[in-house]
Amino acid sequence: EKEESLVVFSDFIDEASNINKLNDFIGVNNELLPIEYGAIRKLIKANNVLLSICELRTVSLYINEAVISSASGDDTLVATDKVIGNVRAMQDHYGTVNPESVCEREGTVVFWDGLKGAVIQVSSNGLFPISSFRMVNHFNDISRAFKESGKDMRVYGVHDQYFNDNLLIFKGVDGFVEPETVAYSNQLKRWISFRDYVPERAASTSMKLVTFINGEIYVHNSNPVHNNFYGTQYTSKINTVSNESAKNIKVFRAMSYESNLPWSAPLITIPANSQYKLGMQSRLKAGKFVNKEGIYYSEFLKDLNSPGFATEIEALIDGRDLRGKILEIVLESDNTEHTVLFSLNVKSTPSEMSNR
Repeated sequence: EKEESLVVFSDFIDEASNINKLNDFIGVNNELLPIEYGAIRKLIKANNVLLSICELRTVSLYINEAVISSASGDDTLVATDKVIGNVRAMQDHYGTVNPESVCEREGTVVFWDGLKGAVIQVSSNGLFPISSFRMVNHFNDISRAFKESGKDMRVYGVHDQYFNDNLLIFKGVDGFVEPETVAYSNQLKRWISFRDYVPERAASTSMKLVTFINGEIYVHNSNPVHNNFYGTQYTSKINTVSNESAKNIKVFRAMSYESNLPWSAPLITIPANSQYKLGMQSRLKAGKFVNKEGIYYSEFLKDLNSPGFATEIEALIDGRDLRGKILEIVLESDNTEHTVLFSLNVKSTPSEMSNR
């Protein structure tokens, strides 16, 4: 157990005298971390410290530096001839059992804490669970299923320099955890998407993201064709919700979006309620939208669940108006060019039935 908590370093190199003792490891050249922190899983440099990420805690090791605290509580960093000048455990109790999830970029480190169900970012301000940005339940579910499985699960962390995103690739556990790739935007400070691909391994260089499938290496963002991964062409999908005046029943009349290329709305739904047991459902093909200077506009078709019609097409044309409190729209694009969706608007009017 002690060996799993021991940081060992070699002797010195003196270039002036050609003395090289980098291969010499003597008994006193080590630092024993508290065993209650768990086994050391990863050592990685972050700015001016060496991070020791253990299973239960994260520790800062100051190399050739020491922190001196004054009576007023101020800290001063001074040089020292000791290899490890200070050892400081970070305040929050986070660690990792997945060293492959640790990713560093420009001094900021991100890793997956599978025992806590959290994605942790390490910066000069300390530890922060970026999984708290509207993804708490999702990552807690993964952690719970992982622990119930009693099996190991690979979780790869990598930085995508092209988009300035951090990717977490969960390889999954059969019957417990589904494989997935999820992206966090460092610019927007939030989780932005699930990716369609789950590679065997991933790595990043200073400019490129590379992944491995079936033993072959793929370089991402290297050609003009978008949404094509490992020879399979995918579509882009965005799930949106219109819930303005969510307590009021409305009739949804039309929608518009601003984009450089057309989108379709293959699934438009209103949740089921006491009056409409099946809810309501509709759709709009890309060709139904009229493009006016980059603003694509279309009136909604009717509810295809409307009773009394022989076919869905008849119901879409002559059925019931889309009526409810909340409208959910799935937008889809099969464009292979760079596509940007700037905004989406939904037009509705108060329902004359409820007068609200």
